[in-house]
Amino acid sequence: MALTTNYDSGSAGEPVLCPVCHGATETLFGDVFDDRYGYPDLFDLRKCRGCGHKHVPANFTAAELGALYTTYYPRKNFDIASFQAAPEASGFRAWLNGERGSAFRWVPPGVKVLDIGCGIGQTLAYHQKRGCEAVGIEADDNVQAIAARHNLKIVNGVFDGTQFESSYFDYVTLDQVAEHVMDPLALMRGVHRVLKPEGTVIVTTPNPDSFGAGLYGRKWLNWHVPYHMQFYTRRSMEIAARQAGLALKGVRTITASDWQFYQWRHVATFPRRGEKSAFWCPDDVKDPGHRSDRLVDKARRYRLHRVISRVLDGLGIGDNRVFFLRKP
Repeated sequence: MALTTNYDSGSAGEPVLCPVCHGATETLFGDVFDDRYGYPDLFDLRKCRGCGHKHVPANFTAAELGALYTTYYPRKNFDIASFQAAPEASGFRAWLNGERGSAFRWVPPGVKVLDIGCGIGQTLAYHQKRGCEAVGIEADDNVQAIAARHNLKIVNGVFDGTQFESSYFDYVTLDQVAEHVMDPLALMRGVHRVLKPEGTVIVTTPNPDSFGAGLYGRKWLNWHVPYHMQFYTRRSMEIAARQAGLALKGVRTITASDWQFYQWRHVATFPRRGEKSAFWCPDDVKDPGHRSDRLVDKARRYRLHRVISRVLDGLGIGDNRVFFLRKP
């Protein structure tokens, strides 16, 4: 399927409203582009004046989203033979690495779990090893070969809640997924539909109020436009959950330490519009190397990315949040 420009900045002078609280928005950054994989279009990043939610007002269809990920995301190059289940992680090293910043780490053994946006399925294999009935859904058709090879149950498509039996799952996880949707309220309503009463939703998503977002501006790696379209504050997540019949029960700031290293390399290799990043697409772009690359590598060897990540998380201004929602 050919991809076309799918950007809605408010046609005919109409205001662009927040997709969560429907309040007025203003432009945070204009002319934002894909700074990883080379998708050529430009987008605006908007900020709600009420709940603080930030979003990209794109209007991709479900089919176009599938084509976007299948065409531009790098999973089509994944070596199936190298697939492994996500490993167990505990203790001081897991804390230092920010392992609990992943939603799947909070799921207990022996439950029915749906992983929305499951990627290549490593979390599904992890859950299966722990006695869970694990199901995933993923828009990128490239992962179906992995699912067939490793006996994983992955539904292909964009989640809307109708693909699964209602009130079936004990846990629903969205690991770096809630930011990828165009309609956050529809996402939450779909989650409510498939979740059992007293069931738990665990959402991990970038924190747009982080220190890094303010420091790096439009070069913050987690804007990741047009793949990321929603950026939740605590307030906007609470509103989205409540409108779907879910309750926000807790929030933690836990960020994988490697994100800090990725941020440094992202800035050092920031591409021009329409070009692929040498860091994110090393097989497609020759990286000539920079002095800054050597400094970044040295900082990583001295574990500075871990120290910085733990300090920022301790202050509540790290790059990643873990939201815990409950269905009454």
